[in-house]
Amino acid sequence: MRLFAVFIILSILSFLSCDFDNELDYMFSPASIINETKNKSITDSMISPVGRIHIFSKDDNKDDMGSGSAILVSDSSKSMGNDEYPYVYIYFTASHVINPINDFDEFGNLTKVNTCWSIQMWSYNSINDIKDVSYTIDLCPDNDMSKCHVYKSYMHDAAILIVYTKNKLSKINPVNIAKLKTIGDIKIGDMQYSVGCQGGIFPYIRTGIVSAIQKNLIWVSTSVNLGDSGGAAYNKDMELVGIIIGKVNHGDGGVFIPLNNIHEELLMGNRMKILKEIWK
Repeated sequence: MRLFAVFIILSILSFLSCDFDNELDYMFSPASIINETKNKSITDSMISPVGRIHIFSKDDNKDDMGSGSAILVSDSSKSMGNDEYPYVYIYFTASHVINPINDFDEFGNLTKVNTCWSIQMWSYNSINDIKDVSYTIDLCPDNDMSKCHVYKSYMHDAAILIVYTKNKLSKINPVNIAKLKTIGDIKIGDMQYSVGCQGGIFPYIRTGIVSAIQKNLIWVSTSVNLGDSGGAAYNKDMELVGIIIGKVNHGDGGVFIPLNNIHEELLMGNRMKILKEIWK
């Protein structure tokens, strides 16, 4: 009987010491999703709306100054466009991703003439099978085909990029944003997806669970690495609930800002036009 009790205790301890992060990544990895309909749904809803931000200096032979991720949340907003730039595209990112571009005027326009940056989006055949570059927005100061207004949060590591273009870009469906109540109801243990441009290359999807919650930050077991900042955090229903801002100090987990905090700040700042475009 004692031997049996010891065996049970050792079995429990062995179970508790399992690497749940790796197990979850394995169980819900793209390779394990064999349903073609769900494959396309995941690609269209969660991967396609995420692109890469690339920052470089045009004076140093395109010397790399950093990269991160951006989330398309609104496209072809006619209400915010004008005769010169009729098409408007809105993206979320992490504020620190665009910190190398630190010369903005009071209206959020780039004034540093030797710093270039771009937003690149892709089209897909299926999960992690890129078909082609859908579009690249050139945001160098001397390019008059597009321009960007930057709204940087004063309270959170988040930024909103409002990109104006003269030409209409290839169609990519914006992300599906969760309702504020849904975001507020997030609980520890909830399943979660993350999509970011890991290593500054192209978007990749990973899965995990919510591991801790504070008012302004949510911790997840999902692996987060360089290049993922500014990427998307989704709930199990493939709805955007937050912006990835980094990884935890110890381990492979990540941290994201829930979108209800961004909504609250925009409301406090009376940014009603941006609010209406994002939360339609």
